[in-house]
Amino acid sequence: MKIEIVEKISKYSYYESNVVVANYFSIRKNPNKKISLLNTFFKILLIVICMNIFWIVLYAIQNRYLNIPEYIIQSFLKLCGIFLLFLFFLYINFKKIYKKCLNQKHSVVIDDIGIEQKVENKQGIIVKWEDLSSLVINKHSICVIPKHLPSKLICLDIIHKEEFINAITQFNKQDLL
Repeated sequence: MKIEIVEKISKYSYYESNVVVANYFSIRKNPNKKISLLNTFFKILLIVICMNIFWIVLYAIQNRYLNIPEYIIQSFLKLCGIFLLFLFFLYINFKKIYKKCLNQKHSVVIDDIGIEQKVENKQGIIVKWEDLSSLVINKHSICVIPKHLPSKLICLDIIHKEEFINAITQFNKQDLL
């Protein structure tokens, strides 16, 4: 039996699937782990704030207590600046990919071989049943987690939850949920 779902991915589903990609290893270890977009955002923000606090403290005490040469402080400041620029360009690139992804139709085919996702006029992603680690159902998306990292993740919008679960039960793969 073959089940096909054609959709345009929603904004929240896209964001959530990116958080799943970012937390791939921890989700593979514990598929029931709850993920949050805000949690990932705050981790990145915390790293940037800690880097800046470290730089400010180092700069403030370097003249009184530490005899750190000025070029080391400047090098550290340049590294922080490069890191912030990298995050900024990563954000811009994420927005471009996001706009492009929202306008494409995705089709997901569930059959005897496994789960396949195709994007308009592009090569599809196939995750065979034996290469499947787990299926994660989140608040806005359903993600197919493969056993091996080179495989791509397949994500669906949550509005197809019932249809997806029915398809999984038809192929006797309920243990993956």
